Amino acid sequence: MQFSVAKTLVRKYDISLKKVFTKFGPSVSVTYLRENNKETVLRLSLVSCKTKA
Repeated sequence: MQFSVAKTLVRKYDISLKKVFTKFGPSVSVTYLRENNKETVLRLSLVSCKTKA
């Protein structure tokens, strides 16, 4: 579910996944209400994996 939020923003703004984090910052947060009216915060962070050649 975490990356589905980022992918939704990718489609909405027609930009790459990396640009979503550039535009909204290194951490994207979404607050929503669950079925039991409990507020939940979803935080998504961009983690880059660089390897040495």
